[in-house]
Amino acid sequence: MGATGLRASSLPAPDARLAMLRLTEQARRIRHRLPAQRTQPGAARRTWPWIRATLANELETAFVHSLNALCALHEVAVDAGPIASVGLVRQRVTAMADCIEHALSLHRDVAAALGNESRQRDAVLEIIETPLLQIAGFFDAMHEALLGPIEPRPGCRAEVQVELSIALDFGAQLSAAESRAGGASPTH
Repeated sequence: MGATGLRASSLPAPDARLAMLRLTEQARRIRHRLPAQRTQPGAARRTWPWIRATLANELETAFVHSLNALCALHEVAVDAGPIASVGLVRQRVTAMADCIEHALSLHRDVAAALGNESRQRDAVLEIIETPLLQIAGFFDAMHEALLGPIEPRPGCRAEVQVELSIALDFGAQLSAAESRAGGASPTH
């Protein structure tokens, strides 16, 4: 996803502020759920072989859809144009949150299916956590940029660039994690 330009020289529109409040809440939710799910994922709903067979594709789908939903939200709440309705902002944030929720569910499923005894558990969970934490950091950076000073400090540019780049090669990442763990793949 490319850079997002937020002009610090004008007050953010109400739709942008609403979007940022919702994104900040989503960032908090991500940061809360990941460690909680890692330590107490609950009962496994699927076996590891079943999860592993589709994990790379499910992760790619979840994150591509999250990024597309974020672009759609950006179009209505941040790009120049008429102020978007609260309903439209809520709809776009909800679409993005649903995609992130899918990735969080996959994280929980992996944590439960692999269990603490698996040598590859931490590496596989990190593959899922890394882009989720990148998204949370992106939301925080956007919020900070939006709340920045209206007039830039001397020597600072009036425009802030916020970027997000996520590696979507989940199949290769999973294979590398399995190789580092000695190829042992639990069968439960």
